[in-house]
Amino acid sequence: MSNRRNRTIIPGLILIIIGILLLIHKFEVIYFDWEIYFPLIIALIGLLLWVNAIIKREKKGVFIGTIFLIIGGFFYLRNSEIIPYFYMEEIWPIFIISIGVGFFAIFIFEPKRWGVLFTGALISLIGIYFLLERMFYIRRAILEEIFSYWPVILIVIGAIILVNNLLKKPQNNQKDENIIENK
Repeated sequence: MSNRRNRTIIPGLILIIIGILLLIHKFEVIYFDWEIYFPLIIALIGLLLWVNAIIKREKKGVFIGTIFLIIGGFFYLRNSEIIPYFYMEEIWPIFIISIGVGFFAIFIFEPKRWGVLFTGALISLIGIYFLLERMFYIRRAILEEIFSYWPVILIVIGAIILVNNLLKKPQNNQKDENIIENK
């Protein structure tokens, strides 16, 4: 029951804090530049999801936490003019890249799941391709030439999986030995 009670208390406290901050801003006691603070709030939510996952030692929340952390951090840097201001038409691949990195984060918590590593790499590479093209750092013809060799990535990932499986020590399953002995 106390866990259920905490679930209803926390959103209420968050709304009260947000309301107080908005009133402070309205009465010009403290000026909040929401273009700066809003991305920080998003990044903070992502960081809290990561901390929660590390403390509980489970992957729950890591995927979305990573996306929030990257998107919030990027927009904070952009709105603070730490990195140049780009229009949304130019930076939309950041969203794709953040999803790919989210899959890498899942792999950190579950290293046996090679599928998420492959998915993360594929999505990240697609995002990087579009980002480089949108930012005009690389001409489309050069990018197409580079990405025509994407099967090499499959070969490398396959080789890593094979080497990993060959280097694994065989596990002695005590249960199987007991079954053999009883026969």
